Amino acid sequence: MPHPIDTLEFWVEDYTPTVEELEGLYAFALEAGKPLELEVLSSELIRRRVARLTTAQAAGQAREKAASRDKNSETEQTSAPVPTRQPLKAR
Repeated sequence: MPHPIDTLEFWVEDYTPTVEELEGLYAFALEAGKPLELEVLSSELIRRRVARLTTAQAAGQAREKAASRDKNSETEQTSAPVPTRQPLKAR
């Protein structure tokens, strides 16, 4: 199933920029130092949204891998014999 950002309907009907995206777009326009065409601004806005979602998705996958490794590590640790301490002898 495709992600909503992969559909035209999302961008035309459902997309609403966040405050952070608008601030980033404003900074982008200021850095350009000249008026920008709507195509340039919209492309930048889309690029930023896709980059943010891609980064978030990659971070989620990394967390899942780490959790899986931790779970496997815990399983290995609990299945290994645990050494016992011998009581100290009084002299």
